[in-house]
Amino acid sequence: MVIRNWTVCIFFSLQYLYPPFHEHEPAIFRQITEMTRMWYMTHFHLAPAIGYLSAAPHLFHHLSMKNASPFVATLLLVMPLLLSGCNNDPTTGATLVEGQVVEIQGRQPVARALVQVYQAGRGGGYGAVGSPYPTDVQGRFSFHFDAASKSGYLVKASAPPGYLTDWGLAPNLTAGRKNTGLLIPMYAPAWVRLQLVDALPRSRVYMFISGYEGSGDQLYYPRDTTLIRPLLAGFPGKIIWVITNQQGIDTQYEQAIKPTALDTLTVRISF
Repeated sequence: MVIRNWTVCIFFSLQYLYPPFHEHEPAIFRQITEMTRMWYMTHFHLAPAIGYLSAAPHLFHHLSMKNASPFVATLLLVMPLLLSGCNNDPTTGATLVEGQVVEIQGRQPVARALVQVYQAGRGGGYGAVGSPYPTDVQGRFSFHFDAASKSGYLVKASAPPGYLTDWGLAPNLTAGRKNTGLLIPMYAPAWVRLQLVDALPRSRVYMFISGYEGSGDQLYYPRDTTLIRPLLAGFPGKIIWVITNQQGIDTQYEQAIKPTALDTLTVRISF
């Protein structure tokens, strides 16, 4: 559901402009003040309006003490907000994308990452828009792209040796506007080393292994071998393998894992 931004601006402004609440509930008012400031910063990116909002209740109280018309006082306080750019509706054209790429586990900057804009396709899925943009050594980036439509844009990042942004955490972009102060989180990678050991007597089996990135591995008559597979660090999980013998009987095994960032775990699979 789309809500006109100027309506939201007036709604929040009126909360600021009600003197009794400001005077009798100062602690709650301060909490709402900070929440509203952060809301404006996140959704509107309005630096000039933030300082104005902080001073609004005091100005309204000053006007009311001088018997100014409440309607006139409210109008005087709300109008600068509307004129300062509260209307942040999406449009087309030049779109600013600016922020920082960080590791989600530790919130540390990720240097030399690549930031990529994506747009939702009409038939589902996302397609890359233009080429990726590099970050600096502090993970910061700033660039423009030309938005051909008004909606469906988001931004992800990736970096060696396997950092990536989950689709569900990728920040959405407002087309044709300034998207500043963005934080793009990336999961640090880890790996699992699968050591397959064909113990005596030799076996002719089928095997399916899963529990890491991708759809798993189906192996037919495997022998002694080692497989390296990627997974996301910081999440407990299980490596599961199912062995099917020559009689068609399945036997399932599992091993709990909790990989740490940039680490490689070893799971020994004997059959």
